[in-house]
Amino acid sequence: VRDYGAEGDGTTDDRAAFAAADAAADGREVVVHDGDYFIGSNLTVTNPIRFDGKLVMPDSIRLSLKENFDLDGYSEAFDDDLEGFKKGVQQLFNQSDFEAFDMCGRRVVLDEPLDIQASVGNRNTYANRRVVRNGQFVAAASPGWTDTVQTRSGSWSESAAFELTGVSNADSIPVGSLVTAPQGVGREVYVRAVNAALNKVFLSSPLVQPPASQTYTFTRFKYMMDFIGWQNLQRFVVSDIEFLCAGLSSAIMLPLDGLVFQIQDCFFTGPKDRGITSVDEGCQGMLIDRCQFLSNEQT
Repeated sequence: VRDYGAEGDGTTDDRAAFAAADAAADGREVVVHDGDYFIGSNLTVTNPIRFDGKLVMPDSIRLSLKENFDLDGYSEAFDDDLEGFKKGVQQLFNQSDFEAFDMCGRRVVLDEPLDIQASVGNRNTYANRRVVRNGQFVAAASPGWTDTVQTRSGSWSESAAFELTGVSNADSIPVGSLVTAPQGVGREVYVRAVNAALNKVFLSSPLVQPPASQTYTFTRFKYMMDFIGWQNLQRFVVSDIEFLCAGLSSAIMLPLDGLVFQIQDCFFTGPKDRGITSVDEGCQGMLIDRCQFLSNEQT
């Protein structure tokens, strides 16, 4: 790419040089020498590419590696497994050439939840089959896994059994929070939506004759793969992934809505709070096949 004018100084936009090198390669390998190469707009590389240097790209800018579309290729491009995974998944939802992103058996270390919708950025609904497979997520000790806990008083009526009203600062209660209270709340009741203007909290399940008013606790667990930002995600597949939660994190938070989310051949080792959680209708037709769940509560 330096033969076509790339600077590799981390600030000059080298996209045109990459495009020119790719156009000239004609099936040969494009070489990216040492340096930091800023790419300021979407880039597609159609030929094989080898990175000795690394790319620097804004979150919203997409990278398509036609001959290196896997975590090996994207990790090499950004010299970082986590950034490579985010950029690979971003492209997975923005092209039609590949239905799967292969992690190539690589381990991705997380110190906070991986927000899948935020990584993609430009959409929150998707209906075509997409797959992430063959890798490992590892939770590293970090404050990023600390549960978010909010306590608020709220009112309930039988005519609106799925709602709490009069909840002050409702916008500070995260969607996906587990709801608990002294009376009338079942085992797995979650916040599926919040209306801050009306001070309302909408629940995944109806309450059962709680007091007209009482104090509720809203606990948002932290998940390695968090899909809660998706309003509707259909036919997504997580395959052959090991979630090493190590008692620090939960594993998967499903999207709010969607059909036939599939989790297959996965290991869930030591989740702190939950293995898999659905707070609305994202579990419709869900398939969990040939997985192993190892509790953090016993040896």
